[in-house]
Amino acid sequence: MLLTCIISILSLQVSPVSLSQIADNIISCCVETESEHILIKECEIASEKGMENNSDVRELFLKVPMTGQEFKELFTSQNSDGSWPDINYTDEHKGIWQPSLHAIRIHRLAIKYCQTKNPKVLSCVLKAIDYWSLAPLKYNNWWHKEIGIPRLLGPAFVMLKDKMNDAQIKNAISIMSSSHIYRSGQNKVWLAGNVLIRSILEDDITSATQARDAILSELHFSNDEEGIQPDYSFHQHGPQFQSGNYGLSFALSMSFWAKVLNGTGLDFPREQTDFLRAYIQNALVCLLWKGRMDPNACARQVFPNTLMGKALCIRYAALNMEVNPDNGQLARYFPYSDIGIYRGKDWYASIRMQSSRTIGFETTNSENMKGYFSSDGALLVRVSGDEYDDIWPTWNWHHIPGVTSWTDGQPIWGKHNGNGARSKWPYNRSGKVSGLVEDGYMVAVMDYNRDSLTCRKAWFFFEQGIICLGAGITRPGNASVTTAVEQNKLKGAVRNGKDFVRHRNISYFMLSESYFDMKPVRHEGKWSWMSPALPEDTVKDSVFEIVIDHGTAPKNADYAYVVIPGKSLTFTRKILNKIKILENTDCRQCVSVDGKIMTVVWEPFSLHIE
Repeated sequence: MLLTCIISILSLQVSPVSLSQIADNIISCCVETESEHILIKECEIASEKGMENNSDVRELFLKVPMTGQEFKELFTSQNSDGSWPDINYTDEHKGIWQPSLHAIRIHRLAIKYCQTKNPKVLSCVLKAIDYWSLAPLKYNNWWHKEIGIPRLLGPAFVMLKDKMNDAQIKNAISIMSSSHIYRSGQNKVWLAGNVLIRSILEDDITSATQARDAILSELHFSNDEEGIQPDYSFHQHGPQFQSGNYGLSFALSMSFWAKVLNGTGLDFPREQTDFLRAYIQNALVCLLWKGRMDPNACARQVFPNTLMGKALCIRYAALNMEVNPDNGQLARYFPYSDIGIYRGKDWYASIRMQSSRTIGFETTNSENMKGYFSSDGALLVRVSGDEYDDIWPTWNWHHIPGVTSWTDGQPIWGKHNGNGARSKWPYNRSGKVSGLVEDGYMVAVMDYNRDSLTCRKAWFFFEQGIICLGAGITRPGNASVTTAVEQNKLKGAVRNGKDFVRHRNISYFMLSESYFDMKPVRHEGKWSWMSPALPEDTVKDSVFEIVIDHGTAPKNADYAYVVIPGKSLTFTRKILNKIKILENTDCRQCVSVDGKIMTVVWEPFSLHIE
């Protein structure tokens, strides 16, 4: 009797699952709210109409209200079979895929109908839905068929469920049935979300519950290579830093489902909601500076408007979960991903490295084909925030700031192929890559051993700047070796003297016998180098470069310089007087900043103290 009473009481405390409430919440979350208005308006500018950017920005673009004029153009240009003449339905690109635009239009037209109840809108969107099952589609990427398209069309099907006939419902379920719960990390979250939406179309509470549980199963510190690492960085495709790519999608998806499932009987548990907030704060908000994402966190998605678009996505996820997007940390090092960030009073910098424990970059879908050196000690320093905006097609990818690299005159994309597997190309063979944050200082170190190039590099971050040391730089053969100090967009005057260069309110001082090779350069390139789906048109831009040339076949070369951002030249000189290089060898690298000594010890040594 007592057991029966306990069971009865527990049953009363569990809310019944309401698929209709989930459907209503999905519709509400797809429509712009007053609190989102300014952010969504900014997204409209940054999104290139949702097609020339990554899927996260596209997701925000879906909420941009469709104007009457835009609908009129879609309505009048739509073919009788429901297609549109400006879309290539036989596109075979693996990345940005043209038929996605058809799905985007269906999604936005569905929202338009929910808002207006205009019968012309309903006719237009239902014709577009009918055409999808007839279109001559070529899926060369599993992601579009199993994740991307169901993710775009699923919410539209929910919005229009009561307006579709039986045949249309059947086709909708067939499209959503491409998704099954498997894989790991963000891919699993996307797939489970699509299954949850299918369960609404099928009125299947059991399936909805299983999908919710699968989503929640990824909301924790991961025990393997993918997902949220113990330092809050995010990995996907192996031990690869993906916080600004898959990790950002993770935050958007999780915050979406946390809102959708609230009050439905499938609510997120309180502890996992709190964990999601902590993830957004510790993994993503810290990557923001002046309305832009850290370029070092974008992974392979170096597309137009990437930095601003991804920053908007972070702000949106933070808004959903009531996290302050302006509360970035002073300094943070992510040991599981070999990356560190440092935030001064009026500047921001990040250092991106790779070790034998991590994968430095990938070229999935033939994207990021020039990123071979992109995680080999990339030091990106920003004051105004726009220093690297859309620089990618005109960047010299051999001269990524902070990186010591080599060139034999061959195109950079000839050095690699594949999508992240270590066997596909040489990687850093050393595990001596690390960082430490303490009392407002950060030190990052990298023992580099890749492509027969070896060196030991250290970066010392302090309130006013960064001291950069390199020693033991050695590479046999005929390739030339350089260390890039800076390469950003040319803007304003360039000043230089015997031992310094100044550009964009950032000063660079040489602290060794090497010298700066400084020059503004007019570069040209193509966005198609970043992704084959992007335009082939030649892009030209003026780029500012500072390079240290170590020559051909260097042996035990070194460098020492300091970067001081956001200060006047006069004040910079005062800072310089407080800096001392005590040692810079492949055994030890040691500096003093205003009496504070920071030392990196590479090899055992004895110290006699009297």
